[in-house]
Amino acid sequence: MQDMKLGVLNRTLGKFGKKYLLNSKGYLMIEIIHYLLLTMIFNILFRFNFILNQILVKFEQTGVELLKFSWNACLSLIHDAY
Repeated sequence: MQDMKLGVLNRTLGKFGKKYLLNSKGYLMIEIIHYLLLTMIFNILFRFNFILNQILVKFEQTGVELLKFSWNACLSLIHDAY
């Protein structure tokens, strides 16, 4: 698992990442950066969810119809896949 994280961080951070990953506390740096990346991703998803909820509240009827249409489209795609 640590090797996979090292590879991702080396590709993502380049020279900056390699400089700090080569020191004696490299594993701690990996965990900190991994945690920060996950935190950023969850914050983006939370904000997107909040914006989507605001849109659905504003256009409640249209939102419900859109949600039903999306759900039916997803079900038909799943049905077609199998």
